[in-house]
Amino acid sequence: MRRAAPAFPSLPHALWHFVERQPARVAFRFLRDGESESGAFSYAALDSAAQSWAAVLDERKVGREPALLILDTDADFVAALLGCLYAGAIAVPLYPPGLGRPVERIRAIAHDCSARFALTTNALAPRLTVLRSQLGHLQWLTREHDAPRARTEIDPAQTAVLQYTSGSTAAPKGVVITHANLAHNQAHIGSAFDTSPATVVVGWLPLFHDMGLIGNVLHTLYCGGSAMLMPPAAMVQKPIRWLRTIQRYQGEISGGPNFAYDLCARKISAVEREGLDLSTWRVAFNGSEPVSRATLDRFAQAFAAHGFRPRAFFPCYGLAEATLFVSGGSWSPGHDESPLVSCGRVQDDVRIVDPATGRECGEGETGEIWITGAGVAAGYWNHPAETDTFAPATLPAGRASVLRTGDLGCIRDGELFVTGRLKDLIIIRGRNHHPEDIERAVQASHLALCGMASAAFSVSLDEERLIVAQEVDAGDRLRERDSEAIAAAMRAAVAAAHQLQVHTALLVRRGTLPRTSSGKVQRYACRERYLAGNLKSLLVSTVDGSIWNGPTPP
Repeated sequence: MRRAAPAFPSLPHALWHFVERQPARVAFRFLRDGESESGAFSYAALDSAAQSWAAVLDERKVGREPALLILDTDADFVAALLGCLYAGAIAVPLYPPGLGRPVERIRAIAHDCSARFALTTNALAPRLTVLRSQLGHLQWLTREHDAPRARTEIDPAQTAVLQYTSGSTAAPKGVVITHANLAHNQAHIGSAFDTSPATVVVGWLPLFHDMGLIGNVLHTLYCGGSAMLMPPAAMVQKPIRWLRTIQRYQGEISGGPNFAYDLCARKISAVEREGLDLSTWRVAFNGSEPVSRATLDRFAQAFAAHGFRPRAFFPCYGLAEATLFVSGGSWSPGHDESPLVSCGRVQDDVRIVDPATGRECGEGETGEIWITGAGVAAGYWNHPAETDTFAPATLPAGRASVLRTGDLGCIRDGELFVTGRLKDLIIIRGRNHHPEDIERAVQASHLALCGMASAAFSVSLDEERLIVAQEVDAGDRLRERDSEAIAAAMRAAVAAAHQLQVHTALLVRRGTLPRTSSGKVQRYACRERYLAGNLKSLLVSTVDGSIWNGPTPP
C-alpha cells in the first residue's frame, strides 16, 4: 500500500518535513551524460546547500527581487532554486549560453524582469563571457562553501518563481507563481499521479521549463520521492538512455512532449531494445504539445514486448499560467476512434467558453478553455495589460476570476479534449480550421513525413490562403522528383480531409522550423519568416504549378 505524502503550504515546508524524516534518502541523482552518475543529493545535503545559497542572497541583500538562475541541469540548479525560495528571492529559471541556446532570450528576460542578480558557478565562467559583457549591470553570485543559516517562515502569498513562457504565440512573459500556487498544483499532481515518498521519477526535461522544473524536480520534493535527472541533449542524442534509466532505477513516473515518444519509436533499434524492461513505468505523461494518437500507438507497439503497458500513458493538459498541471488521465490505444486524445477528466475549475460572447459552451462544443482555482497564477510580471487575461470582464456566472488560456477545446463525457490555439486558428471563407488537424493530415500523407514537424498557417493575399511548411530529412535519397511527389501528396491529403486548397507547400530541412525553448513549432514565427521571404526551403510548390528551390516571397 502506497503511503501518500501530506499536504504542505509551500515547497520549503515539504523539504523540511522530509529532511527530518528521511535525511539520508537520495532526493536527486544526476547523469550528466545520460548514463553514468555524476552526483547525488540526499535530502539533508540538499537542505544544507539550499541554506548556503540563501545565506549568499541574504548577504547581498537580494530581498524579494528576481534572481536569474543560469545553471546547468545539476545539483547547483536545484540547490540555488531552493535557496531563493528559502531567502524570499524570486527565482527566474534560465540556462547557460552555448549548445545552441540563444543569448538573446536570456538578455530579453533579464531586462523584462529588471534583474540585478544572477546565480551561477565558477565552472560556467568561460561560457558566460559574452553574456557578462552584454549584461554589465548584473551582480553574479556563486556559492563558494557551506554556510549555515536559520530557517525563516515562508509567506504562501509571496512570489516564488517567475516562470517565463516558451513564447509559442508571443514574446516570453514572466508568469508570477506564488508559493501557494506551487503547493496547490503539487497536491493536484500528487493526487493525479498517486505519488508518495516511495515514488521514483526519471527526468530529462529542461529545468528552466515548467514541466521539467515543477513536474519533475519540485514534485519529487513535494512527495518526498527520488529523481534521476539527465540533460535534455543526452536523451535527444540517444533516446535509449531515457528508457534504460527507467529500467536501471525502476522509475515509476517519467514523460515529456509527444515528440519524445515518437523519437523513441523511430530511433531505438531492435538491438538497443534487447533486455529492456519497462514494467515499473506506471505513469508515462505526455504534454506540452498536442498528443498524437498515432505516436502513442507506435510507441506501445514498439515496447509492448519490453514490459510497457499502454494504460501507463497519461496525456496531460497544462500551462505555466495555471502553474503547470490542469488535467490528465490514463489512456489506452483503441479505446476511442476520435483523432483527438483525451487529456483526462476535468473538475469544476475548467470551463469551455465562446471567446466572443462569454457564453459557456455545451457538451462537445468547441470554445476557449477558461480556468479558475488556486493554481491560477497572479499574472505576468511587469505586463499589466497582458495580465488582463487573468481577469476578463466577461465571466461565467458566480466566478470571481478566471484565466483565459487562449487554447481551444471541448468537454465530452467529462473529459477535456484540446483542439488548438485561438491565435493559430485558420479562418478561410468563413470556416474555422485548426492547424493541428491540417498538420496531422499532411504528416500522414507520405511515409517520408512520418514523425516530422510541420506548420500550417494562413496569409492574406487576394484572400486568406493556406500555407504549409513541412520538415523532411534532406539526405541524398531525397531527389527533386521525390520532393514533388511529397508536395503533391500533401495537397491531396489536405483537400480530401478538409476540403482546402494548399496555396503554397514548402519542404524545409528537418530541424529548421522556428521553435520555442520547449521545442514547440512557432507557427506565428513561420508565418513572419514566410512573409519576409526568409523561410529557407528545399522545395516550394505553389497552387499554380510553379516549383522552385530557395526562399519563398509570397
